[in-house]
This record gives sequence, structure tokens and C-alpha cells, in this order.
Amino acid sequence: MASRAIPRVSISILAAATLVVASVGAGTAQSPSAGPVEPLPTSADGSLERVQQNGLYVGFAGENPWSFVAPDGTFQGAEAEMVLACASKLGITEVYPVGMVFDGLLPALQARRIDMTAAGQSIREARLQVAIATQLLYRYGTRIVGMKGDPVLQTLNSWTKAGEAGVEVAGIRGSTELTDTAQFGVKWLEYPDNPTELADLLAGRIKYMAWNDNYYSQFLAENPDAPIEAVKDWDYQGVVSLPGHYFNSEDIGLRDAFNECYSELKTDGTMAEILTKWGFNPDTIPDPGPGFPPGFPEG
Repeated sequence: MASRAIPRVSISILAAATLVVASVGAGTAQSPSAGPVEPLPTSADGSLERVQQNGLYVGFAGENPWSFVAPDGTFQGAEAEMVLACASKLGITEVYPVGMVFDGLLPALQARRIDMTAAGQSIREARLQVAIATQLLYRYGTRIVGMKGDPVLQTLNSWTKAGEAGVEVAGIRGSTELTDTAQFGVKWLEYPDNPTELADLLAGRIKYMAWNDNYYSQFLAENPDAPIEAVKDWDYQGVVSLPGHYFNSEDIGLRDAFNECYSELKTDGTMAEILTKWGFNPDTIPDPGPGFPPGFPEG
């Protein structure tokens, strides 16, 4: 096991799984008030038992509404709530969110600095070469955002139009949008995160950026006077994100335990409630299914 001597937030899962108490530090996580699950679920390879004993380290990119640590120290967001709900069911009493840049998530998983990811990452064949994933959880899309009053912005209403115009678009390094839009000739400027893109947009260093619909909506809700706007009549042209949660390739038992729990969240309506709460479309939730590989989900 690689060293995990890194700054982290200690989270105690309470009975409702969505209310957490956090303290920044190296780590004394608190015990859940409801007590451990009895009997504890088990896995054939011991990976579930490992996190039951040592805590679950969850890699996230700090993006609202997917997963982020709020100012009060709580681990929040749609995917954070999914993780916490299932951790509670699986007898995992300590969850440690580990923030990092998006393209650092899978390397951290391989190095065992984290046990899983929860960051809106699409399930793709290339990623499945280095990790294993749960089933497809839901879907969401991305569109171009620029400054209000930009005379060109609303004409860029598809990836094809952006490619034909030859404009440069800022996108998150390692995101699937960069590869999925290659067929349309989009010119990308790679960035580590959305706030850095926004800073350069406001400073006039770039003109356009690609933001996920839910991130954009959440940002505007919190910053209604921001001088930015998204393309309104947008054609996704089949470019959508297909998120699941990734695990180390050796942790099949842990992945399967979470995957089974996610099936339960889909069946009992909990996942739909979580997605609706955070502004996602619950109608994009597919039927319960197995994890990946083999195969990978189609758009």
C-alpha cells in the first residue's frame, strides 16, 4: 500500500449518510452515531474489509455539483452523496475526500493514494485499461460559454460550428470532451480546472470555454451577476458524459459492493432524489447493470 500521508478531510458518516461532520487534519475520523452495520458485508478479495478497517479515500476534483468540500467542511455534491449513502450501507465508517486536479485522479488510484473516484468521470475504454468502474450512473452534457455580449458566441451552437469557426476553446485536461470532439475539428486549450478557465476568460486571455451544463447552472445560481453566458440553442451532437466511479483494478470486491449498492439506489429511487436535488436530470439514469470491464457504455 502506497503512503497516504497527504492532507485530507476526515468525514464521519451519520445515519442519514448525507449529513457529515468534518475536520481538516491528518486524521482522527469520528465514529458514526448510528453504529456499524451488523453483520458487516464482506468481499472475496478483502478490499471491502480493508476500507471498513482503514477508511475509504475518495478522489474528487472539487466541482459543484458533483463532489466538493463545502466551507463548513462537509463532503457534498451528487456523487459525494451517492458515495456516502453506500458507504453507510457497506459498514464503512470513515470516508476521507482527497481533492486533486481532474487528470490526476486515475494516477492517484493506480498509486493507491485513493480507493475510488467520484468526479463525474465518463466510463471510457482507455480509462478501463488502468482501472475498473461501476455501472453507468447517469448522463450530462457540455456546451460553450463566453462573455455576455460576445457577437460570435451564439453562432457557435454546435461542436461543428466551433470547429469551422476555428476558435480556441478552454477545456479540462483529461476530460472526454477533448477527444470526443476531435471529429469536429475543435481547437482546445487545456486547463487544470474550471476556476482557472474563468479567471483567464474574465482577464481577456481566452474567449471561450466548455462547461458542463450543471456546473454552469450551479455557478450562475451562486454568482447571478457574473458577466458570462452559455450558448442557448446548443446541439450536443452526441457528445455526452457517461459517468461512473473508478476503482483500482485489483479491488474487484470493493467495486462490486459499490456497484450493487448503486443498483439499489437506482431501484429504490434514492439516486433520482439525489440527482434532482443537485440539478441533474433523473430521466438520464439507466437501468441497473454490471460494472466495467468487460465493455464500456455507449452514449
